[in-house]
Amino acid sequence: MPKVEDGMIVGGRTTALIEEVLKEVEKQDPVRGMWNVPRTLDGFVGCDASSIATGDVLEVGRVGAEDAAWLQKKDDANHINVAEMDAVTKGVNLALKWGLRNVCVKTDSATVFAWMKSMISHDKRIRMKGAAEMLVKRRLGMLAELMQEFL
Repeated sequence: MPKVEDGMIVGGRTTALIEEVLKEVEKQDPVRGMWNVPRTLDGFVGCDASSIATGDVLEVGRVGAEDAAWLQKKDDANHINVAEMDAVTKGVNLALKWGLRNVCVKTDSATVFAWMKSMISHDKRIRMKGAAEMLVKRRLGMLAELMQEFL
């Protein structure tokens, strides 16, 4: 019969399971690779979104430094391009928290890529239609301000 010591269950099946986990970790550590992030101002942010979640991956000097995911609201009626734009905005903010100044942002949305390219190069007016027009323009304006101030 297991007993409780210092708030933990000890003995019996619990101990056997813990010992099994420890043996597996010793044989094949799931957390390996670099544990320190290089000091550099260069980084990469991978951004993606779906109807389920928004996610970002931050790499600094080819080392995975941080990743994050946010679930979409169940009743979220925004267009997928708005979710992709949110992923880019959150990814840039993540890079800024790490102090990066040269950031490569990658997205699989051709629309968001075109919006970002137009915003950066000022080569043509950003055009869009629909209910989310002001949301997207606000996010693009915020990204432009972040780039002017930090990057």
